[in-house]
Amino acid sequence: VPILADTQAALENGRTISEEFLYEGYTVHLYEAPPADEQTVIFGDRFELLPGPLDLTVYQPGDTVVTKTWWRVLEPVKEDYSYSLILRRADGAAISQVDDSLRVGGMPTPLGLDVKLGGDVRSTSQWSPDDPYQLATPNIVLPVDLLPGDYEAWIGVYFYQNPQRLLVSSGKAGLVDEEARLGKVAAFSVE
Repeated sequence: VPILADTQAALENGRTISEEFLYEGYTVHLYEAPPADEQTVIFGDRFELLPGPLDLTVYQPGDTVVTKTWWRVLEPVKEDYSYSLILRRADGAAISQVDDSLRVGGMPTPLGLDVKLGGDVRSTSQWSPDDPYQLATPNIVLPVDLLPGDYEAWIGVYFYQNPQRLLVSSGKAGLVDEEARLGKVAAFSVE
């Protein structure tokens, strides 16, 4: 069933298609806006992040944790930055880490936006301070041998030619170091 142009414009105003599902021959799009109640996090006076909720709060070993991160640039940057998405135990020890280019956009899938499939993908050097928040959905696969327990997802930003992460600041916590907390991940296994 086609969507009327004015209805589609209203859906897209300040929102982006974050996921796509096929249901009995129909394509269903999930439109999302940046979270209104989250505290922003600043990376090195260059990037502002609004962390969104994780898709789930309980996962199985081997599951994919999809993070929803809303980004904007505070001033133009010439470089294309990267991110580290880190899974940490409650004691802070890193369990798993994924590094990739920090890009917004992509093709919607059931696991968020996939920048490898194309779509309107933009690296940080293409962002403008006049742009609204843009969605990126970095994800990390939980190790198959992950023990039951509570874990947290953290993100850091760096330029690959100088892999020192940008310092993070937040209105609530002041300087947070080189990473920002994205959410709690509770893992359990079924015997």
